Amino acid sequence: MTEAIHAADAERLAIAARLRQAMLPAEGAPTFAPDEVMALMRLALEASAQGHLETAERLLIGALGSAPSHPKLLLALAHLRELQGRLSESLALLGLVELLEPEQLSHGLTLVMTCLRAGQREAALTLLEVLRERCERRAPGGEIHQRIQALVALQRDA
Repeated sequence: MTEAIHAADAERLAIAARLRQAMLPAEGAPTFAPDEVMALMRLALEASAQGHLETAERLLIGALGSAPSHPKLLLALAHLRELQGRLSESLALLGLVELLEPEQLSHGLTLVMTCLRAGQREAALTLLEVLRERCERRAPGGEIHQRIQALVALQRDA
């Protein structure tokens, strides 16, 4: 399994590089400076927390026009999609974030938890195994590794 996971990780990095290139902002799209993008995201999070999901959506999509591969924006939109009951879109966005930043193990863990909430246990178990392997290579014994091991044990017992 380890060799297959290493090969899959290398392929994911190559795909992520091509994806970042493909996700450059479209010509003519409004452009925002990085601090403006973050301000739009903060406003969207506030709107979402207040139950104004449509406003939050417009703000996030507007910000994504300038920074379409910005992981925090994609994570915020994924969370919003889950609040809207659009789990398949949330999963797709989380998968994209995980693809763009595979070194951020917390993204994979978020994807696992959303898969479980969406009733996609097999997908969650497969991703958990991939994450466990990555943790053992990159951050053995760390907090994320401990959380992943605990999840693996819980899912084994379920």
